[in-house]
Amino acid sequence: MILPLSRPGLVTLAIFTFMGNFQSFFWPLVMMKSVDKFPLPVGLLFFDFEHGQATHLLMAAVTMSVLPLIIVFAVLQKQLIRGIQLGSVKG
Repeated sequence: MILPLSRPGLVTLAIFTFMGNFQSFFWPLVMMKSVDKFPLPVGLLFFDFEHGQATHLLMAAVTMSVLPLIIVFAVLQKQLIRGIQLGSVKG
């Protein structure tokens, strides 16, 4: 009985947690030693070369890194809005 009522709030919390941790930069940079296992935001550092930046490749990679966040938001948009509305209702 409690879980169905708290579902929008839990989904909202899950979306905010996913979005906050998906784009984390400093913690994986400090903890990871292997270049092969770097997450995408840290991997974007490798588009900086000796002779300049490959800006066209960097912009394509940034677009691809934002795509999962857009998909998660689009799929769970209804639950997210309902969870935010439940927290703002007075009474």
